[in-house]
Amino acid sequence: MRQSTFVIRLGAVLIIALVALSLLTVSAFADGHEEYPTIAAAEDGTITLPDEWVSGITTLNFVNEGEAPFSPLIGRFLEGMSMEDFMAAMGAQDIAAMLATASFLGSPSLESGESTLVTFDLAAGDYLFLNFASAGPPTILPFTVAESEGDAVEAPEADVVVELADFAFVLPAELTTEDALWQISNTGDQTHEIVVYAVDEGTTTDDVTTALTEAMAAAAPGTQPEMPYEFAYSFVGISPGETAWVMPELEAGSYVAVCFIPDVTSEEMTSHLEHGMISVFTVSE
Repeated sequence: MRQSTFVIRLGAVLIIALVALSLLTVSAFADGHEEYPTIAAAEDGTITLPDEWVSGITTLNFVNEGEAPFSPLIGRFLEGMSMEDFMAAMGAQDIAAMLATASFLGSPSLESGESTLVTFDLAAGDYLFLNFASAGPPTILPFTVAESEGDAVEAPEADVVVELADFAFVLPAELTTEDALWQISNTGDQTHEIVVYAVDEGTTTDDVTTALTEAMAAAAPGTQPEMPYEFAYSFVGISPGETAWVMPELEAGSYVAVCFIPDVTSEEMTSHLEHGMISVFTVSE
């Protein structure tokens, strides 16, 4: 069965023997600012982060100005963990250990010229930023989120609340194109993702499971399978207890949400899809 996009991205980090780290300082996002703090990928592959970070509800503008896909990911180091622990897990080629060093907030995926807004509830602490390049080494940068001294910013009011549980999506079966803002929360004990594909009207979860299983089996070892459905949206690598607010911008139609991440508690590393973490839903005008 296919590895998740998130796990594939983390696996790419393991091929890097040496990473140059640069320390970044912090910026407040105050309510009323006309522009959101921006995380941008430039044409030359350079990553620009906000100059300053403070805790609380923060909306970030992710922008891909380069030619290659932009797959940014933010993780907050867990208590007692540091960049050294992450790098040690990387050196040991241990993805499970890498996941155990930080709580990951979730990652959008942007093609060239795309941008998207994502809102996080940032806790004060030490963080790492990862961008998994399609070719060459990933970018790995540390930064610190300072404790906010200003008034708390309220969380946005979502049009749709989506829970990622072990192992199911709590997701309305019927949505509309006006349901623009999704609140995605990981209420399970394992890391999850939501990968959305467009499907034909009337497609069932059994249909999708069979089609995806056959696509994985047909793929040559070490290669990406040819997916039988059109990709629509993804937000991947959400650790337990984390919440993000995103805007998938889905057109009217039928869709399926899937989580491919493997069950780290099973010796077989059975995918969450095989555990039944799949949900078909529709979007109407």
